[in-house]
Amino acid sequence: MVVAIVGVILVALPMPQEPIRCNLLEPSTTAATQSLRAALPLPRGELRLPDAGAGREPIVAVQLTHGERTLTAPALPLWRWPDGSAGVLLLTAQVPFSGGEHHGFLAEPLRDRDGVAARASMPTHQPAMPDPLPLWTELTDPWDRVHVAHLEPDPEAGPGGVLFDTGVLRARRFVAMHRLRDGAAAGRPLLPLRAWLLTWHGERHGELTLQLANPANGDRSLGPIRFGAFALRVRDPRLHYRMAFADEQAIPPSTPHPDGGVHQWLLPPAATHYLGEGTAKTFRLQLFHDDGATDAERAAGPRAAALALPDLDATRRSKAFGAHGGPAPRVEGAADLAGGQVGEWRRQGRFGPFGDFGDPANGGAPGAPRNGPTALHNVLRWQSAELWQIAEGMLLQHSLRPTPGQVAHAPEDLEPWRRGLGPRAIAAPHGFTMPDYEHASVLLPYDCWWLTGDPYARDELARLRSGLWTVLRNTPFLTSRGEGWCLQSLALIARATGDAPLLADLRQHVRERLLPALSPGRQVAIAQPAHADVLDGKEPFDAPWQMAALIHGLHAVWAQTGDPAIRDGMLRVAAVMAGPGWLQDHGPKTFVAAPDASRYSLAATPADDAGTAVMTVGAFALAAEVASDPQVVAQMNSRVELLLGRFAPAQELHRQQVAAANVWLQFALDRRSGHQ
Repeated sequence: MVVAIVGVILVALPMPQEPIRCNLLEPSTTAATQSLRAALPLPRGELRLPDAGAGREPIVAVQLTHGERTLTAPALPLWRWPDGSAGVLLLTAQVPFSGGEHHGFLAEPLRDRDGVAARASMPTHQPAMPDPLPLWTELTDPWDRVHVAHLEPDPEAGPGGVLFDTGVLRARRFVAMHRLRDGAAAGRPLLPLRAWLLTWHGERHGELTLQLANPANGDRSLGPIRFGAFALRVRDPRLHYRMAFADEQAIPPSTPHPDGGVHQWLLPPAATHYLGEGTAKTFRLQLFHDDGATDAERAAGPRAAALALPDLDATRRSKAFGAHGGPAPRVEGAADLAGGQVGEWRRQGRFGPFGDFGDPANGGAPGAPRNGPTALHNVLRWQSAELWQIAEGMLLQHSLRPTPGQVAHAPEDLEPWRRGLGPRAIAAPHGFTMPDYEHASVLLPYDCWWLTGDPYARDELARLRSGLWTVLRNTPFLTSRGEGWCLQSLALIARATGDAPLLADLRQHVRERLLPALSPGRQVAIAQPAHADVLDGKEPFDAPWQMAALIHGLHAVWAQTGDPAIRDGMLRVAAVMAGPGWLQDHGPKTFVAAPDASRYSLAATPADDAGTAVMTVGAFALAAEVASDPQVVAQMNSRVELLLGRFAPAQELHRQQVAAANVWLQFALDRRSGHQ
């Protein structure tokens, strides 16, 4: 195994910020050199970056210290703050650890004489992995005809399909079309194959993500497609692999193929296989090429590269996590709840090849955590390998969620391909609903990308981009919740993909369409049309818990644009929540009539009341943070403290711990700790 030590151009100067502590999630108990990734979050303005060249971010140098050892490794900027400084660096390193030592380390970005992040002198990436990979996929249609696809580098990713290359870690994307193998119509296309390959310098290990896709292509969309089976063929017996989540997906063991190599069912033959329009089925494999490997390497076999997480306190100091910072701090002296969450996932997750793996398939379910303001906060809080593995499984299943904003297609000539699929299967394939206006969420793929730089997660965000923008622009009427979650989602997509035009469009949308729609009477934020289930269905209305979503969305756009008009819009909404939307000595009202705030309703049960109230706490905390008027700050903080006193009373340690794990309380608890 090769340890990559890279140099730095010019003289490395110390950073003013203390080094970032990182911890390996699954450290080895034996002496070994480990290839690892780690997200290094940085406060705004802390680290100036060199200019990107030809649209590619520069690879910068980071000094690692573990025990008595130091080395320098390359890192890729994942995103930048609006001032151009680094938001998160993806550290890629190969680090020798001694058996039994604590597998944590300190990471410190280096700077040149001008105070700019020092460029890393990268090795030429040379993995011990065959290129091209000796494998292909076989898709069987409902009539047992086989279609074959070989991996071909995606030219849109760059030369050779390379998405990024730090010298230590290289990511490539491949595309191909499954084409009929035999018969008079040989070569006829069916469904595309996509793949992402991660390789490590000098390593026999790699990671391959395979995706069978049925993309939404407008008028060229195929509509829902049934198929019979999907398989992987590996020609070279020296290329070994391990299927991720094989048990959860009921993937059988591989079998030798008469023509050599092995045959692996990814989706064994069944009459129930189909892909909805705008969906895909994704698999992940850990690769190991046994060509001159040692006995110890063969015994270990295929394995994932190590993942290190930044320390919770360093993450909170940076305010770089998610759209708004956080997560909540730990509660000292209380037992972690990670084990309970893992057990709950095992009991309640829907498994199988088309299961949701615990990410609710119905994204519009009331109170679903996936619609909140963060996703993987507990992974960071507890530094839990098991919780991260759960998140990875949900991420791989995320491609089964239909692309939002698409119009259903049912080409007449393809009717035999969807025969037997009922309206429910077509509208929500395998139970998965597309993100809609009032339930848009990209937090799962965003947080996974933030932690690992996973190129598949980033492409999932790009897939959602155009659809969510269409949803936002074409809604027949505005609502606080719909605007909030769409704005937050699209702002995160713009950050992850570097989509400056999208961010400009969001700013224009807020200024020209949303802000003028805010209610002039200041009784509500956005007056929604009367609804039969609200206030007897007689009056337009709004809801403070939905206004909270609007504050989250406005804050996400403001954080990336700095537009004072957007900040002022946040405070207008917060004033309504804290005034007409608030009931003295109780908390937020549930629904408020637009013409007269004295007409309101409260949730029918204490549980429902707590469920809506908890959604408002973070919004009050964000408003307090951006306000300059001391009276406004005091009012917002008083609302925060009243509600936190209810959900996390100082005298009840267990309730504090449960509250700290609650998705809706992350920002309020983060800011409450005195960190500003």
